[in-house]
Amino acid sequence: MIKLEKKKIQIIQLRIISIEYICNYFADANHYDDTILLIYDGDNYLTNISYDEICICREEKELTYFLRYIFRQKSVNSCEDMLNEATKIFDNNSYISYILLRDSVNFDQAFFYHCTMDVERYQKAMEYVKSVLKKKGVSLYFVRIPECEEIREEKRHKEWKFGYFTAPINWSLPRKREMEKYLHNFTERTYDDAREDVLHKIKCETYGGGEYRTIFIVGPCIAGGWENCKGESLPSILHKMLSCAGVQYKVKEVVVEESINSKLFAMLEFDIGKEDIVIWITDYMDKAICDFDLTSEYNQYNGGKWLYSDIPIHTTKYGNEMIADGLIKNIIKPFIEKVDKDSQNTVVHIGEKQLSSKEQDELYLYIERIKKDEIDSRDVIGACVVTCNPFTLGHYYLIEYASRRVDVLYVFVVEEDAFRFSFTDRIEMVRRGTSCFNNVIVLPSGNFMISNITFKNYFEKEVYPDIVIDAVRDVTIFKNYIAPILGISKRFVGEEPEDNITAQYNRLLKEGLNGVVDVIEIPRKKKDDEIISASKVRGYIARGDWKEIEKIVPDTTLEYLKTNLIELQQLKRSSIPQNVIRLMEFIRSHQNIVICGMGIDAQKMMWQLDWNMEIEEERRFIYYDKSLAVQNRSYRGTRVIGLEELIKKYKNYYMVITSRKSKMDIFCDLTENGIVPEHIMVFGEVI
Repeated sequence: MIKLEKKKIQIIQLRIISIEYICNYFADANHYDDTILLIYDGDNYLTNISYDEICICREEKELTYFLRYIFRQKSVNSCEDMLNEATKIFDNNSYISYILLRDSVNFDQAFFYHCTMDVERYQKAMEYVKSVLKKKGVSLYFVRIPECEEIREEKRHKEWKFGYFTAPINWSLPRKREMEKYLHNFTERTYDDAREDVLHKIKCETYGGGEYRTIFIVGPCIAGGWENCKGESLPSILHKMLSCAGVQYKVKEVVVEESINSKLFAMLEFDIGKEDIVIWITDYMDKAICDFDLTSEYNQYNGGKWLYSDIPIHTTKYGNEMIADGLIKNIIKPFIEKVDKDSQNTVVHIGEKQLSSKEQDELYLYIERIKKDEIDSRDVIGACVVTCNPFTLGHYYLIEYASRRVDVLYVFVVEEDAFRFSFTDRIEMVRRGTSCFNNVIVLPSGNFMISNITFKNYFEKEVYPDIVIDAVRDVTIFKNYIAPILGISKRFVGEEPEDNITAQYNRLLKEGLNGVVDVIEIPRKKKDDEIISASKVRGYIARGDWKEIEKIVPDTTLEYLKTNLIELQQLKRSSIPQNVIRLMEFIRSHQNIVICGMGIDAQKMMWQLDWNMEIEEERRFIYYDKSLAVQNRSYRGTRVIGLEELIKKYKNYYMVITSRKSKMDIFCDLTENGIVPEHIMVFGEVI
């Protein structure tokens, strides 16, 4: 949910910002939740930061990187489209929580767009999941964490000035003394061990292995152990207690974040047995629906340790021990006493891929936009999803065959611009070629039918033709959302004897849609005993062989190709990833380019450019790498330069940082030596 909020502000100059300054400023309880810093570089507004956004930094280079690069587009001006502009920024950067409405600044306050949790939606999702699983005989329990105000005054602790025990900024040097002072309230680990554990640990997802029954712990941070050292999370402690008691259950964490990007129905992705237990634990819960309220547990705790860091759901090791004990006594023990130990744990729910809240919203908007109200609900409705790169007589044959067997046929044209022909060209050729059918509706496929989001392998088939594909998400979305809402009962596909990727996809469609949508596979159209294919047309275009093209495309396609011949002769290789497209746009917009950081990432990037750019365009690149320059090395026949030469000769050039491992170090080296952030692109970074 995105809403407009008024917040206190403090204007700060970039030159005085440091990790120590941030720590001292936000340690003040009056600033931690309520104040956002507006960062200026002289008279120029740079960005804004809240504690929630900046707490991921633990050293100066990270702070510089986020302020000067990641957070550089965190404001919008008042206009009719300002909400959409803010939404795009949130969509493109998961680190951002607040976006400044720039012309709202007034003395010590301003308005901000804030990306926050839709509590009502979260609760509805919980109830939906419970209803689905209950019908199948699965036992799901709602466990409620209290809010701060519900905990008795004497049971609260106010010494801790920061939230997020595991936030990297809490382990920065300016916070070391305070962290050591209060560490014993969170864990029994030493400072050095806890710091190493928190900053570098890899989270486990399942505790136990041989057991065939499972307890699923579902929820946000408390389920994922995000506020704990390794081995001190609720799932891990619960498993230890159960093992000691001889209870043979493994414990699996299922993280359902309280954010718009969360999969609220994530629990439905897992296979669940009749004797499994699902426990959903969160502070976003109405008392009326909870099965076990932990408020009394918090208020009756008599130990000398802290149960949580800043808010009750950010539990410590000791809080997790208390909760695990409560779960065993009130939920798990009564449940397993009713279970036959020798019975088989029959799977009653088979997991399927789910969408995030944002994806659901986007999908519903797409369906609402394309749905035709005039279609009779009694009609037999079919669909086919086509690329048409370009539209051939083979495509025409498929659509003609399908249109005769249904009352209405949706023809979805793959919308990704990752082919030799643009989406605009492809859908126009399909519309012209099918205009003779009065029951055919040609539509863009959106982001949920054969797209990079749902079926990435489809766009890699020229590079990885023998790969085993993963199109489960694509099939599941069609089955659970698109087909039922649009009333589609038949899906038509062309037989595929040559393309391994498409052949696998057809098999997955038949398996995944079985019993819901009939998948009808049609033999491919042939000409002179050869299958008609769009790839043959592309080959004929490259050779200028119009006689062969005429044999396998409709007149409408032929006319379109000839009309657009000059543009088509300049077509480039297909399957260009979006990050490569953005990179090429950056390079072509700026003549003077320095490639920074030579390594495997640079090699992969250059391979992509080799496929999609002219040699002359690449010959103008300058290559920079500090370590290789010391070794007097060359890259692609060009001498690699060092930092001193870069600053002396190429300071006004535009920089492309390729290394994922060293991107922050390189970025800081460049900006500290006077290269403006607007001249820098980090390849692969979503900004």
